[in-house]
Amino acid sequence: MSFLVEQLERTLQEVERLEKENARLAADKESLAAKVAELESGVPHDNLVDAGRFFLKNLGGGGLDEVPYCGVCKSPMKPHYCSDDPIEFRCAGEACNFALPYRDLVNAFQKYGVKGPAADGS
Repeated sequence: MSFLVEQLERTLQEVERLEKENARLAADKESLAAKVAELESGVPHDNLVDAGRFFLKNLGGGGLDEVPYCGVCKSPMKPHYCSDDPIEFRCAGEACNFALPYRDLVNAFQKYGVKGPAADGS
């Protein structure tokens, strides 16, 4: 009987150790996913300006790039077209389905004084 009790105690200790290891690995995974998104975007996340639902890259000297960056994973976004007009921008990140209406981008360009194809709203 004491053999079974000892075996149960060892098993419970192993379960506790594995739960701690699992929590550590989950935290590492989250940290690495953020780093991968930063590397894929090619832009350090601290170089992005919050424009509401998305980010714009700070070009230095007070200028902002006209490429929107995803408000979720901070990857660059690409235009999605209907006929010849972009109707929205979609995240280029594979794990993210974030979409930004074109009008939101135009409004942000006007607010921040960004000169680009979307700045005039056409």
